[in-house]
Amino acid sequence: MDDAAKARDGGGGGGRRAPRERRRRWAEGIGVAAMAALFLVNVLAGASFKSMVADEPVHLLYGRLFLAHHLEKIRGLTDGKGAVPALAAIAVDAGRRLEGGERKVDELFWGRLPTAGFGLALLLALWGLARWLAGREAGLVAAWFAAWSPNLIAHSKWITFDIAATLGFVLGVFAIVAYLARPGPWRGAAVCAAVGAAQLAKVSNLSLFALFALFAASSLAWRLWKGAPRREVSRDAWRHVAVLAASGVFTVALLNTVYWSWGRWQPLAAAETAAAST
Repeated sequence: MDDAAKARDGGGGGGRRAPRERRRRWAEGIGVAAMAALFLVNVLAGASFKSMVADEPVHLLYGRLFLAHHLEKIRGLTDGKGAVPALAAIAVDAGRRLEGGERKVDELFWGRLPTAGFGLALLLALWGLARWLAGREAGLVAAWFAAWSPNLIAHSKWITFDIAATLGFVLGVFAIVAYLARPGPWRGAAVCAAVGAAQLAKVSNLSLFALFALFAASSLAWRLWKGAPRREVSRDAWRHVAVLAASGVFTVALLNTVYWSWGRWQPLAAAETAAAST
């Protein structure tokens, strides 16, 4: 086929594929946006009418005491960190200002808004992770199941740590898998940021450190089994150790920054939790 014929045919099909790919991307974006909107409407409607669960007042009180620096009064109230319920307390104060100052507001609704935001972010994180791992169709399926998950919808309507902790865990896993797929300084920094930030939500996210070590060891063993040069694998192993150590340092620094206002350099001891004290 001569050059003129190739030009008429769109360069061997590339010209025809470009508009089709754009249409598929638009369709994907519209589909994900629609599922996210339906999820958010469902959650906000439930947040407006759903009755209070037993631990919501405790979490809201925890947030208020945290913001008021009454750290000694919140010991043993919950099994998480103060940053998440503090957002609920801030949202309630914002609602009070928006609705007219001293007038009584629906504290439960306003306090539930940050959790709804975490739920929406979790849906998008699951879509992005599935899409990155298995393609566009897998991402859409993940977004669909997340948008209609009774568990995710229910917990996104309450003032709790659960959705924020799950979001931190998913983002941490996403960062770890992306780094191990193609190690580099920026992806290593993303691991430090994601793993460190996840610790602000709940103590159980410390398992991300163990997961990083497990995934890294498995990746290195697989490469050795496939015949990769030992020197190259050894170099990457030390790189993984450095990222893991940097994640630990960043986590401690972040926790100290969050608790800095108490004038202590031992936030884990200061913010003793029910899990640590029993």
